[in-house]
Amino acid sequence: MPDDNPMIRGGEGCSSKIALVLGSFLGLVVIKLGNPIILHSMIDAPEGFWQLVFSPWPVEWLLVILIIIVIGTIADQQGARPSLDILIFSPLLWLLVQWMSLIWTVDRDLSLYTATHFTACVCFFFLGRYAFNRRPCTSYIWSGIIVALFFVILIGWQQHFYGLEQLRSQVYQQENWQSLPPEFLEKIGSSRIFSTFVYPNAYAGALLLFLPSGVWVLWNSKAIPGHAGKFLAALLLVSGGACLAWTRSKSGWLIAMCMLAASGLFFLRIRRKYKILIVALLLTIGGAGFVVRYIDYFKEGATSVGARFDYWKAAGDIVWHRPLTGSGAGTFAIPYAEIKAPESEMTRLVHNDYLEQASDSGIFGFVFYCTWILAAFYSIFKTKDIAGNAYSFCVMLGLTAWFFHGLVEFQLYIPALAWPAFFLLGLMVGPKFMGKVDGQSRSCRHKINT
Repeated sequence: MPDDNPMIRGGEGCSSKIALVLGSFLGLVVIKLGNPIILHSMIDAPEGFWQLVFSPWPVEWLLVILIIIVIGTIADQQGARPSLDILIFSPLLWLLVQWMSLIWTVDRDLSLYTATHFTACVCFFFLGRYAFNRRPCTSYIWSGIIVALFFVILIGWQQHFYGLEQLRSQVYQQENWQSLPPEFLEKIGSSRIFSTFVYPNAYAGALLLFLPSGVWVLWNSKAIPGHAGKFLAALLLVSGGACLAWTRSKSGWLIAMCMLAASGLFFLRIRRKYKILIVALLLTIGGAGFVVRYIDYFKEGATSVGARFDYWKAAGDIVWHRPLTGSGAGTFAIPYAEIKAPESEMTRLVHNDYLEQASDSGIFGFVFYCTWILAAFYSIFKTKDIAGNAYSFCVMLGLTAWFFHGLVEFQLYIPALAWPAFFLLGLMVGPKFMGKVDGQSRSCRHKINT
């Protein structure tokens, strides 16, 4: 098919070299920054080659590289100046509130690092929207992310079959291992895999975000000879799906079921009534599997669900007492430790990105953040041909799942998830990225060159 698709059309914008650098950088972010930003002080610089490969990196290292990429992108950019709209003002106002929280925060260091992380999120959003919307060089950008995705899946398989048991054995052989952080001992004591991320649910969030687009890009890649691309796409889907199951993330399971249903309605080329029957069957099987898999968990009282309600109630209490200021960006754990019930579990984050915004930065932080996300989704569904473009459908499927997952997790505070997510969101709202394909049928529009 000729390069008529706006997704791959050349023109003004950043060069393929910049796109390749950015894609490689995003892959590095996915692998190395899987811990929440509030745990930055616990991440030591790796020593030696193998630690450099397998251990997390200090966030400062990646921030320096991001600054270099932003400078290079600005120097390479030849597009027109952006027009002012709500998708400029809302993220900038939200970011202003985060930095203002340093004035009244209960922990200046935590808020400083958190606000810096949020600045990177906004930078990635604007990079996606303005620097890569004219010539996104999709294959270059996704190459690094897909390589990283295969890496974290490989680590997940290693943990499932022998890695976790090996790690437990090493830890339990240490003297005074009981003095290690309780959350770490709980994590390694379980059979749930977490790969390079802070814990299993964060890993599930990464799979939900990247798998749909990664599979589509590989399946339709023109750069991979023969049927190798389709083989890699199938391998990514099966191995990634297995890892998602092994995380035993209950919210991840439910969201994945909805994603499968939406994919069935979109991709199946059969009559509508048969689509509905097949999707209903998939949901029934998935729901039955969920009940069978977690029936013991619910019989025991669904402790993690109850704990989350405690966190959410505490966040509401903080907002009630500090509605305009909050406690400071990234500081929920400090006031929570003071007001939580003795029997409640301790946590560092709310496990709800939206409530955390309200408790940390007050109602203004909450309103500006929600306005940003809702305005972005409204713009995408209003102006983009999601129903007629399979690639844009896959990107939006992952993004929608990711933002919904944020209702019960703290993905906004994990750079490995938040930075790529906001870059993809910026790509989607870009004025010339993935629009309607004039003069092509719906079936032709599904043949996306990469």
